[in-house]
Amino acid sequence: MGAEHRKEVAKWARDLILSCVIVPAVLLYFNMTPLIMILGGGLSLVLVATVENWPKLHSRGLQLGPGIAIAICLVCLAAAGLWAARTWKPDTTKNNASPLDQTILLECALTQLPTVVPEGGLNFFELSSQYSVSNPGAISSSLLPGAPMNWDQHDIPSTGHKCSLSNFGAVPVLNVEADIKIDYLEVVKTENGNKSGAIIRTVNLTSPRAQLGIGDRNTFTFYLINIGPTYAQVTLPKTVRVQPVGTDKWQIVTLVPPRIGTVALFPFNRPEQAAVAPAPKKANKSKAKTAPGTVFKRLIAYENIGLEFDAASGGGVSISGLNLPVRNAGSDTIAVHLEHLTIGVNGDSVPSLRLGPFKETILPQTQTMPWHFKMQASPLSAESKIVTVEFEVDYDTIPTTGLRRSYKKIAFPLTWPNGLNNAPQTNPSIVDQWER
Repeated sequence: MGAEHRKEVAKWARDLILSCVIVPAVLLYFNMTPLIMILGGGLSLVLVATVENWPKLHSRGLQLGPGIAIAICLVCLAAAGLWAARTWKPDTTKNNASPLDQTILLECALTQLPTVVPEGGLNFFELSSQYSVSNPGAISSSLLPGAPMNWDQHDIPSTGHKCSLSNFGAVPVLNVEADIKIDYLEVVKTENGNKSGAIIRTVNLTSPRAQLGIGDRNTFTFYLINIGPTYAQVTLPKTVRVQPVGTDKWQIVTLVPPRIGTVALFPFNRPEQAAVAPAPKKANKSKAKTAPGTVFKRLIAYENIGLEFDAASGGGVSISGLNLPVRNAGSDTIAVHLEHLTIGVNGDSVPSLRLGPFKETILPQTQTMPWHFKMQASPLSAESKIVTVEFEVDYDTIPTTGLRRSYKKIAFPLTWPNGLNNAPQTNPSIVDQWER
């Protein structure tokens, strides 16, 4: 065999290795199916052969032309495909089942609104198609468990849907959040009354972050209350976001299917209100004096108060800020300001975390003031067991009807399941509060 023939053989061998081995192997690495690997090898061979022309071998007067070459290639490709089919496994990493799947249940049912604050506190959503926000936040009552709830029957219906997140697994779950779809439906008048019509608006709300234990502490409840003039149709999700104990990573977990996946809230027709004397024409500033013994309806609510933590410069974690959303829960525009805010560690006030007073802000009806305070970092240590947040918010209606003061003191016990270099877990509880 001459040098020219050896050159042709080497070229042909290179093409076979490229088309029958290397290309399928690369495709296998990227989790391609055997069929795609075979087609990829065949196409690469056709491309190479077209560019270089069909190689010919001369041995003992015989010629290896295109027909025999294609037959050899098909045999090699079949062998590569058989090998790939025996070794290929489908990629199931995207569909890995979680051990928490089918252990958490979310259900909603029509009920009378509670007359006292439940043991775990009172969280509720006021739903209305007239609200401008696309993701309404939950309202958390500032009253202590067991305190009477004096719902204003003019602004709030007597019934709502009680929604419960329940953990039926063997381990506690630190945080659970559910995305709930709300469709507002028009009211269609009929001979026998009203019925729901076409969808006029859709919003999504996120349930309050729940911590679910086991046994008699496995349930977290919140309420959905329709205060708007249209029907509200609630569609429960099939999955929730979960943060298991011992990790700072969130997972998507499949819920236990509820008995009823879609529930409806009827329109709320406000009763006629008795005529009241008009407000004085000349209004004083919002800090007008209030007559002794005067009792006012509370007009503000607080949503998901939480601390912020950042990495400390010398290692560990420090308190860096506070989220303090204040919501106007009344039917009047109010002027609101933060009188003072103090954050303490282990019962001792931290001077760098003492703020206020702040400039007065106008807050329209149903809107939320997303107060966010960045502070000088205050490092924490293994001795840091509890953080206390103490603040007073003062506010008045426009026109003025008298100054109101809202005080709250909240304790945030600290646990360090992920070490001192990661943000601690907190489980806030109300220590003291009053409204005057």
